[in-house]
Amino acid sequence: MLLPLFAPLAVYALGASGVAAGILTLSLLFGGIQYALFAVLLFFVVGRLRSAKRIIHLSLWTPVLFVPVQGMGWFLYGALTTSVEAGMSNNAEGLLPFAAYSLALGYVYVVVVNVTYYAFSSLSWVREESVE
Repeated sequence: MLLPLFAPLAVYALGASGVAAGILTLSLLFGGIQYALFAVLLFFVVGRLRSAKRIIHLSLWTPVLFVPVQGMGWFLYGALTTSVEAGMSNNAEGLLPFAAYSLALGYVYVVVVNVTYYAFSSLSWVREESVE
């Protein structure tokens, strides 16, 4: 859940550079606050799901669910940095590519987390305990 916050911070702390480091840094700058709030909400939702299958299903939907949260941050940033009329016009034009970027990066994180889970599970490093 916290990978989208810690990965960019780790890349920055290690002094990495390049396209991947730039993308991760931009994801933190343009979505860090929104994602931190979203992650808190996810933490409580995941705590109620109580099975790996349900949590994995939720993980597949989180990028889609995050887009409106990210969009609200996008519009708020535009409203605070420009005049309201100009900001809304400029923000609306850039929102679709920004949403696509958010979805793509979100699914990269989902793949990393789920592949890691399945790898750890296959090595018996993770034990699934379902409380239903």
